[in-house]
Amino acid sequence: MDICDIQVDLCEGSQLPKYRQLAVGLEQLLLSGAIGSGERLPSDRELAEHLGTTTVTVSKGLNELVSRGLLRRKVGSGTYAGDLSEPACRRIGVVCHEVVMPDRAYISPLLHNFHRYWEEKNYQVLTLRGRPENYLQLYQEFRLAGILVLVPREEFFPDIAQLQADGLPLVSIGFACPDLPQISFGSNHEKTAEEAVEYLHSLGHRRIGFVYFSEHSSNIIHLRGYRKGMWNAKLPVHPDWELGRGRREFMAEDLTELLSKPEPPSALLVSEVHSIIGIYNVLQQINRRIPEDLSIVAFDDPSYLTEINPPLTVFRQELEEFSGQACKQLELQIMGKTLMDINHANIGSRLVIRKSCRTL
Repeated sequence: MDICDIQVDLCEGSQLPKYRQLAVGLEQLLLSGAIGSGERLPSDRELAEHLGTTTVTVSKGLNELVSRGLLRRKVGSGTYAGDLSEPACRRIGVVCHEVVMPDRAYISPLLHNFHRYWEEKNYQVLTLRGRPENYLQLYQEFRLAGILVLVPREEFFPDIAQLQADGLPLVSIGFACPDLPQISFGSNHEKTAEEAVEYLHSLGHRRIGFVYFSEHSSNIIHLRGYRKGMWNAKLPVHPDWELGRGRREFMAEDLTELLSKPEPPSALLVSEVHSIIGIYNVLQQINRRIPEDLSIVAFDDPSYLTEINPPLTVFRQELEEFSGQACKQLELQIMGKTLMDINHANIGSRLVIRKSCRTL
């Protein structure tokens, strides 16, 4: 092939080392068909001169693709493109930054969707633990075709964007980052919380509280949306109405104290739906009825919420839709194809009205 057809930019300021940048660039040329199956590549020395780097860098980058089956080395003959009819690495890494406990509301359905999508395409799905500074190492160590980052923190997104721009096949799922519409997926948590306030306000509620028990990103974004929704509705936000603040063990004490005040909230937004059974139990112990004394709305919709008394009104995330889009975008990156344009405004949360709210 003509060496001029091999155009790979090796950037000094990239988070990826040059040999890795070379491997990613050549992989994209291979998968796009610019380098055909069985085609002989220029020598390491010729590539080094053409790309303005060292033969050591070229050799290391080529050997990475050899180890993944994308290239073949023949002693005394040279380096050749392998069979490129499909990617050689058939492993997808689902990477979490901390231990994630499966639950019926969110994590378990997402993992089920991921496994179903990739197993139908004969990929193995590995669940791994790491942070952005480890993603490249995990990608190489486990010979992954791509990475799906599960519920990242907000502060991870600049690194996620840079790694993906540098050629690492990668998407995230948890919430949709406005700056990364093609590779981050999830509901707009802030907008959903605003809509929850609007719904309760439409029922006549003016004193609306917010319950959360951890500093997880989704809770903090829900809290922002709650405050914004209260501001938009010209309703007061009382500090005592933001219940929990990481104090799960004091839930009963805090909730009892809040509802004993002269003018307690008439409604609560619950950010962590798995806390709802505990909240129902506390309300029963202090003789507060739902919805007669307190209306409740939560986020996410595990099946048991239809069986509690009363059944809970929720904003249900469209997990099937955005998890499928995330998998498709990751597959397009793996195949070196153009990503789809995604309109996250069309992927929201749906209000499911049951019997935990009343009109004032």
